[in-house]
Amino acid sequence: MEDPSCAGKCGNFGDPGGVNIGKNSGMEISVGEDVDNDTDPSVQRVAIIGAGASGLCCAWRFTEPKVKAKFKIVVYEQTDRIGGTWVYTPQVGIDPETGLPIHSSMYENLRTNLPKECMKYPGFEYGKHLNKQSYLSWSEVLRYLEEFSNHFDLKQYICFHHVVLSVTRRHDKWKVRVKDLKIDASFEEEYDVVIVCNGHNSVPNMPTYEGMGLFKGVQIHSHDYRVPEPFRNQNVLVVGFGPSGVDIGIDIERVAKQVYLSHHIQVAFKHQIGDAIIQKPDVKQILEDSVIFQDDTIQRIDSIIYCTGYLFEFPFLTPSCDVDIEDHRFATPLHKHIVNIHHPSMAFMGLPYLAFTLPLFDVQVQFFLKCLLGEIKLPDTTAMLNEYEEEIKEKQSRGLRKKHFHILAENMEKYLSDLNHLANGTLPVPRAILEIYRHSGQERKKFNFKKYRNFVYTIIDDDHFEFYEREESQL
Repeated sequence: MEDPSCAGKCGNFGDPGGVNIGKNSGMEISVGEDVDNDTDPSVQRVAIIGAGASGLCCAWRFTEPKVKAKFKIVVYEQTDRIGGTWVYTPQVGIDPETGLPIHSSMYENLRTNLPKECMKYPGFEYGKHLNKQSYLSWSEVLRYLEEFSNHFDLKQYICFHHVVLSVTRRHDKWKVRVKDLKIDASFEEEYDVVIVCNGHNSVPNMPTYEGMGLFKGVQIHSHDYRVPEPFRNQNVLVVGFGPSGVDIGIDIERVAKQVYLSHHIQVAFKHQIGDAIIQKPDVKQILEDSVIFQDDTIQRIDSIIYCTGYLFEFPFLTPSCDVDIEDHRFATPLHKHIVNIHHPSMAFMGLPYLAFTLPLFDVQVQFFLKCLLGEIKLPDTTAMLNEYEEEIKEKQSRGLRKKHFHILAENMEKYLSDLNHLANGTLPVPRAILEIYRHSGQERKKFNFKKYRNFVYTIIDDDHFEFYEREESQL
């Protein structure tokens, strides 16, 4: 647990004359436009929302020695520690400390579906004790983020237990209203720049099926899945064939009587997902104690776990921000998935998915930082909108729905190359990392769901890597 104190970073809490008691809503703290009396107009005040992997990357890059004097940053984090989705808690529902929904979707036995070589910040390595494994537990990734944060002393910039209530554009500035959850007090600060890093794996996308309300067993979203034990000796239906659906199905098969995996993937599997997992088509109807599938087969079911993905949610964005969420997964209009076209001093990090994470975050953060420094000159609003509309038309011509517009997948390398080109070649991603990402993806596509994590990768240099496959007994 981190020190939730935020004195000197987030508000003028030491001034009793600035406190007013509001009706039924806790204290209202009046904070001057510049708490620390920084009057240098060349220094840009930056609000970073979230202290997960992308928020930490922002804090790191914006406080590097060569640029630190140009920015004054504050990171707002609603929980009591860094790490975002990588923080495991057995709790589900509402966090008793904050009164907010539990953010993390982490479950106890999770292992990454990407090798650690594709999940690291440039120049900061995982511990040598992990040299003989590439696919890590959540705790090992969280430890890496903690070590990264401590190494660069990033926690000095973070306000823990502070939730952003609203972001408003006013007089060419950003007004950010924040609540200190420890003392139930809210205050407003003014910023030149806002960077949104609140993640997109915390708000469940719950499907609807005929008869859901009649089912007498347990129904949960994967967001609330933690351990397999509650499903011992049950017939369990897992809905969804994404990474969570497959991995949770495999996790539960060790204790369940029978696991059924419902999906609509049209390819034939070369390997069974698990010895106790039976694949079924999409759900047609749910009864009191059973499920009817689209092929009209009926199966008795005790519990259902919906592994059906997540929704984008930015509840703090006001209409003045001029960013909309369409089809629950598409933030628009953004230049290069990052920059708010209407207000280029606002950015979003980590929205693209079906891609690797930390190296992508770093390229995005540096791209935006270079925009703020004037090293990259953005087109004017009209030009960015025109380019954006052409991109949308191209995606629609491929039959993509809006909720899939942030998917990179096979286009990830081109996306990174485009950002690097706009940055005059200053944002390269080492070829070895791209090739490891490609190789790991190829192994997953063979449906070796229980074996692809046996591969161990070693980066030789920026362009070369090697790998071998560990024996099961070594895991």
